[in-house]
Amino acid sequence: MNYTGWDLRHLRAFRGNLIYQLKELDDLIVTRLIRLVTNKIHIRKEEVVLGHWACAYSPTKQCVYNKLKDPLYDYCLFCSKPDQRV
Repeated sequence: MNYTGWDLRHLRAFRGNLIYQLKELDDLIVTRLIRLVTNKIHIRKEEVVLGHWACAYSPTKQCVYNKLKDPLYDYCLFCSKPDQRV
């Protein structure tokens, strides 16, 4: 795509549209990852928090926490490691 003829208004609109599309895609990915977890163990989707650490035992391959029973995210539901690590 050639952007050389675009004015600032069009570039901002294009950028805003891309950000919106990426947010929708991110929401879809997170929803599907949470579904993987809820299908694997009996937990409501409202309780699931996806962590940022890699987890070999999780179906999402990242740590997962229960925000109602473990609000400090001290124990991954699959590997038992905390979210806060040194």
